[in-house]
Amino acid sequence: MQGLTDQDWDTLIRRLVDGKCTPVVGRGACSAAPPVGCDPAAWKFQYPLTPELSRAWAQQVGYPFHDSDELDRVAQFVAVQRDQSAPKEHIQKLFAATTAPDFSVANEPHRILAALPVPVYLTTNFDDFLTRALQQRPEKDKEPRVRLCRWNKYIPDDVEVFGGDTEKPTVANPLVYHFLGRSDYPEALVLTEDDQYEFLINLARDEQTLINHWVQRALSSTTILFLGYTLRDRDFLLLFRLLGHFLRESQRIHVAVQIAPEAVSGDPEKVLDYLNSYFDNFRIHVYWGDCKQFAAELWSRWETRPK
Repeated sequence: MQGLTDQDWDTLIRRLVDGKCTPVVGRGACSAAPPVGCDPAAWKFQYPLTPELSRAWAQQVGYPFHDSDELDRVAQFVAVQRDQSAPKEHIQKLFAATTAPDFSVANEPHRILAALPVPVYLTTNFDDFLTRALQQRPEKDKEPRVRLCRWNKYIPDDVEVFGGDTEKPTVANPLVYHFLGRSDYPEALVLTEDDQYEFLINLARDEQTLINHWVQRALSSTTILFLGYTLRDRDFLLLFRLLGHFLRESQRIHVAVQIAPEAVSGDPEKVLDYLNSYFDNFRIHVYWGDCKQFAAELWSRWETRPK
């Protein structure tokens, strides 16, 4: 099975050293399985957004269709049956009752990302785990600033996380930017199918205003590192449509998209060939494996990099 070459890894490590790498984090970083090297019996974390949870919610609300593992469609059904706020309030309660991963585990993905010299972190997740991992570093050497995309008219004007920034993000004061909202601000969640369409339409109309200035700079001038996505992940497809022109216009190679082998059916070699062709126009090189495997290898190569 092919994947990233040593040259790809060398490029990624050099960009990280230079502060020219921007991670984009998806749900694969938060899967319920323990990180590489962690005792499964000691890993208690369970992420609240899974196909199983979507199916349980669908049964609870009487969802009548066969695609009950698609969270956005179940949420859309709830929004139509009740109102637009109901599904977002449900998700907010799920996250409020969720315990964060154990960031003391050596190969936990958020811990590894927090340890790297990154000035801008991007995520499509509703959780605050990146921020917590940065704040809970033993060295106490990072104070992140959190910002959310102001993609709809219902988002408050006077809340700091929706504002802009005049100060440039640094490794010591990194920016953590949530494209699709965060659970403690339900009006900002891109959750239902209607939300997804409105998100893309509004950003297409006014991207320069709605996307944080430093995020735009990072997208156009750094290597983008996608972690925890598959081609079937709706969050990834939504983000990819949004970021496509940044990637096409970039002069840099973007080095990793996590595609777990168990997430696809068919001949793995042919699937990987297809993925390489799909991403070739965007200068994205594909890593074959899940996010936790990638995080463990990334940290191993980072630790053994030439000083």
